[in-house]
Amino acid sequence: MYRSPFFDGVLGLRRDVTDPDYQFDTPEGLGKEIVYGDIGEPLGSVGTSIRVDATGVHWWGDSAA
Repeated sequence: MYRSPFFDGVLGLRRDVTDPDYQFDTPEGLGKEIVYGDIGEPLGSVGTSIRVDATGVHWWGDSAA
């Protein structure tokens, strides 16, 4: 979960790290990809598919439920 300067509210990101698109040599490489490639950018069209849970967290990403 995180806060973004591009969104008003708490965001949560779920990633399936077994997905071939997220295969990196090290855990650090995966972490950097998620930080810089996912949460470091504005939501764009992803913002239309956000799901809000009972605690008010706005989830997006893989299996955002």
